[in-house]
Amino acid sequence: MSFLSRGVLRHRDFRRLFFGQIISQFGDSVYMLVLLFIASKVTKDPMSVGLVGVMQALPFVFFSPFAGVAADRLDRKKLMLFSDSASAIITFGLAFYAFTEPKPSVAVLAGCAFLLSTVNTFFMPARTAAIPRLVPAEDLMEANGLAVATQQFVAMAGLGVSAFVLGAVYKINPEYFFFWAVFINAITFAVSAIFLTTLPEIRADREPAFGGDQPPQTWRQSLATVIQTMNSDLREGLRVMRKDPVIAVALPINVLGTLAIAGFMVVYVELNEAWYGGNFDTLALIEFSFVAAMLVFSVVVAKLKLARVGLLFAGVNVILGVLVAVMAVSKPYPLFLFVNLLCGVALPFLIIPINTYMQTAIPDEVRGRVSSTWGMVSMTMQPLGIGLVGPALGLIGIEGTLIAMGVGLALAGGYGFLKPAFIRATLPPAATDV
Repeated sequence: MSFLSRGVLRHRDFRRLFFGQIISQFGDSVYMLVLLFIASKVTKDPMSVGLVGVMQALPFVFFSPFAGVAADRLDRKKLMLFSDSASAIITFGLAFYAFTEPKPSVAVLAGCAFLLSTVNTFFMPARTAAIPRLVPAEDLMEANGLAVATQQFVAMAGLGVSAFVLGAVYKINPEYFFFWAVFINAITFAVSAIFLTTLPEIRADREPAFGGDQPPQTWRQSLATVIQTMNSDLREGLRVMRKDPVIAVALPINVLGTLAIAGFMVVYVELNEAWYGGNFDTLALIEFSFVAAMLVFSVVVAKLKLARVGLLFAGVNVILGVLVAVMAVSKPYPLFLFVNLLCGVALPFLIIPINTYMQTAIPDEVRGRVSSTWGMVSMTMQPLGIGLVGPALGLIGIEGTLIAMGVGLALAGGYGFLKPAFIRATLPPAATDV
């Protein structure tokens, strides 16, 4: 395979992580959509669908601080391996349950969403902090672009397969639909874990041990030492974020934008039921149009090596807000797919430059905490945003909810334009060197 000798995939360890994640993300592309879809079909209640979404978001609020400290204090390879192995166990257990109970309770769906997000909370900062250790700085933008593009390609493939295969299974025999969707996901987690075993140690540029020179003598002392060290580490990570001129502005934009858009998947499920007949294939194709566009334009953004990180982050939030509001008057299915596709075009221009900035401008020894704190603060808004969607759908309908989401997202981006230094901010030179 001569293409492996060119580009960022020439780096062996990044290549191993990359291929392992291709397999894992194939299963990830459908499981959360399936959980929400099944919750909607079992209960016919947007509030129950929202509950599953809330339970998916809560672990990021509760555990992100611990995950960030762990990524900076422990071997990042072992954290990722733990996460994928635990995810495999959870999903194999859920598949067994789905085989015996074709109509699962909302409590089981919500509980599994919570558990899977919990272990994923530890995976994400470890992976984000690991990538700069697996490629040189001049290849980092390409590595991030390839990772995002591949994630969207695999999601597109997974959604395409699910739209036709699982969609057909659902129409022919709905009882087997949930089992096969979860069972496939469990296999992909297990295979990804096997790939991760081939990576070397990936530790931060610091001594990873907790505590001082004298080891604690009792379990209480050990626990107290760990908590004290984690509190100290978290304060250090927050201090770094407050002092950074880009992240200090991007973080509140991300928080407000997340609050506005948090319940979008719940709205997807409800508008699919109300506008397009409620079949799984129409729902999966809506997501397919989005990730297909993200795939293509993630590659474009990576090759362009765009430097104006602040302008892009603020401006794309405004553009996405306008597009979401336009969805309210885009009820014909082809038109809705087109507007959704435009959202997929825009999103890589937002996420790739800001991720590259955090990986290049933030010191390695606090990179995991900055990544997890970024996720934790914004994800704190997820339960609140999802919780607001159910009442909003009842009060102002699908159209009104889409307009409110779009306005909120555009206002979040508009905040960035009030900060001239943020709009002028650029990536560190090493991140855009060709």
